[in-house]
Amino acid sequence: MNIITAALSEVRLECALGDEERTIVGLAAPWNVTANASTGPVRFQPGSLPTDGPAPKFLRDHDSTKPLGVVTERWADDRGVYFKARISATAAGDEALVLAADGVLDGVSVGAHPTAWTMEGNTIVVKAAEWQELSLLPFQAFKDARVTEVRAAEELEPDHNPNPEPTSEEEPMDPITLEAAATPTAPIIVKAEPARTLEEIILDVAKGRGIRAANQDTGDSTGLIPEPIVGPLYNGLAVNRRLVSAVGIRQMPNSYGKTFTIPKVTQRPTVGLQAAEFDTLSSQAMIVSSVTVNRSTYGGYVDLSELDVDITSPSALSLVIEEMGKAYAIETEEAACAALVAGAIVTDAITSWTDANEIITAIFDAAVSIVGATGEMPTHIFCAPDRYADLAVLQSTAGNFIFPSLNPMNAYGRLDAGSLDGSPAGLELVVSPQFAAGTFIVGRPDGMRLFEQQKGAISVDQPATLSVRVAWRGYFAAAFLDANKYVKFV
Repeated sequence: MNIITAALSEVRLECALGDEERTIVGLAAPWNVTANASTGPVRFQPGSLPTDGPAPKFLRDHDSTKPLGVVTERWADDRGVYFKARISATAAGDEALVLAADGVLDGVSVGAHPTAWTMEGNTIVVKAAEWQELSLLPFQAFKDARVTEVRAAEELEPDHNPNPEPTSEEEPMDPITLEAAATPTAPIIVKAEPARTLEEIILDVAKGRGIRAANQDTGDSTGLIPEPIVGPLYNGLAVNRRLVSAVGIRQMPNSYGKTFTIPKVTQRPTVGLQAAEFDTLSSQAMIVSSVTVNRSTYGGYVDLSELDVDITSPSALSLVIEEMGKAYAIETEEAACAALVAGAIVTDAITSWTDANEIITAIFDAAVSIVGATGEMPTHIFCAPDRYADLAVLQSTAGNFIFPSLNPMNAYGRLDAGSLDGSPAGLELVVSPQFAAGTFIVGRPDGMRLFEQQKGAISVDQPATLSVRVAWRGYFAAAFLDANKYVKFV
């Protein structure tokens, strides 16, 4: 303890006495000092004795039949825990004040019930305890646990006639006998006792005396507790290629190289009105060009030890293959979404995604644009999840949902919180998590084509490392054909 802390403790001890009469002040117990208690060697860690809660009784020699008063104040520093006790106005209290002031009863001893502790050899190291009582006695276990100040009401003298004879007017009284109540479990009583041997302590523990048995729970037997695996495996990732499903998959040609082409009409024949006989008719050749499609390979691999493959249940090999298949689906869906966003170059603007009138008007304006350029009406809305949420909560000026989930009578469509399917403004909704946030496109799925050849899993044994390398692969390609079939809102 440093000099400043020591000085503050001394000041606190002096101030604790104050103007109160019939009080005793001192150090109840030092921290991190070992002494012999009723249960053997004991050491209190800092903070193990509480300074709040029920006030401990102040006794004589740990005898509950000899109460002296009550501990009225407790405080602690890095040296130990201190006390102030108020002594009751009884003959025993008067005697205790006189003997304490004379230095006869100058020691104190804690009576506590440990609630958390560890054993270091045969020493009980108390981490937390219920402080039940504090006793005044002539000899203490901790040499520093002693009385420092005593204040009495007046000069106290022993009563030379503690049992006076009754006067003629008084009736004789029967003596009162005080009996000590039985204690169900013995607390730690820190008093000076001869040190016991380790054999004596072990014997006491075996017979259930003095020291409480150590608790052993499931945390101490982890090596004996089986851990069953209850299937099926929870993954938490659902994979649904919503855009790929809406557009549809075409078979990847096998007999071509890394690229292949799709024929596309870029100029059509024309027909016009013949204003007069023998006037030349309208004439324009049909031009067919080609769109080049790049074949892309998607795949991944993992090395698994032979032991991992052999002993796992469910099979680690099967689970890894399943997960790589999901990863492949996510990557190819993302490629399709990127191709659609890049190809949809006809744009319009929506300034407020909470304005139902503006959004409905924009959807129908897009329909007019598409039919004007292609002769076909849009059939789908392609969007990211955040734009789906914007549509779902649109309300009219009267406070009614534009796309209600229940009883959508006379409504522009329907959206459900439990499904990504819906029919806003009569269009089929395609919501894909692989779209970038904010994506919202009105159009038709036949404006682009998707090609795929899933080759699935392949594995090879690796004898040098007793492992197996497993891979998943496939070919995927996206071709954008007609920008006029889409309007992208920005």
